[in-house]
Amino acid sequence: MLKISDQITQKAYSKMQFDSNKWTEKTDYEIDYILKKIKLSFTDRILDVGCATGRHTARLTELGYKAYGIDYSPELIKIAKEKHSDAYFSVVDFRNEKDTDDIGKFDVILLLYDVLGSFVNAEDDRKMIKQVYSHLNSNGFAVISVMNLQYILAKGVKSFSFKNDPDKIYEIPLSDAMSKTGEVFNVKNILLDAEEKIVYRREIFKDIKNPSQIPEELLVRDRRYLKEEIESMFKEYFEIVESKYVKVGNWENSGEPDNSKEILLILRKKTNDSQG
Repeated sequence: MLKISDQITQKAYSKMQFDSNKWTEKTDYEIDYILKKIKLSFTDRILDVGCATGRHTARLTELGYKAYGIDYSPELIKIAKEKHSDAYFSVVDFRNEKDTDDIGKFDVILLLYDVLGSFVNAEDDRKMIKQVYSHLNSNGFAVISVMNLQYILAKGVKSFSFKNDPDKIYEIPLSDAMSKTGEVFNVKNILLDAEEKIVYRREIFKDIKNPSQIPEELLVRDRRYLKEEIESMFKEYFEIVESKYVKVGNWENSGEPDNSKEILLILRKKTNDSQG
């Protein structure tokens, strides 16, 4: 039976084989790019939201920065602690104010590779943006990347209305791409609810520890953004330092909207005097 819920999203996310995904090989490059754009001291605090198995947090720690990795998946935080024992990791749901009462404020907050958009409820993204603002020091920075909706529109993604035709999801081909490669942009394997801007995928996951078990099928959803849309969500409380279409491993150069899978934003928290 096909399952659908935010809990299923968490389950699917936790089953990804991050070490085999090519896009996770660019950690050093991505951290170097961020450090070129944002001048930090070794006393500054950096929060990595949605850290998964901890690659960015670990690299920052290795370089001598005070980095803290959080994720809502206990399974991934367990792996992060096992892989990177010198770094700090904790299970935290960043949407939940009670979960973040004790984490304090930071000089930089990272939400990389689609932390925004992983939850299909738009209110969840608004909660996280509010949390970013609340937990940044004055003039602090946020670095965020989201999936570019224009990319799949340009590739001819098929559209439907889940509200009017929910059975259409059974026409989506099964794929193991999320688990094996993290590739979630192949328009042959997705359907777009154009009104809600939500992508639907039927993903299968094998139990690596028990390969003889029947693979589990999950209906995974995510939210993707147009560039002007994601910019508008931040403009009231953040100055947009940089906003551009990018490809994995090439953040230096601005890409074209039809051929770039990600949108990268660097934001500075506005002071009270600069708002309005």
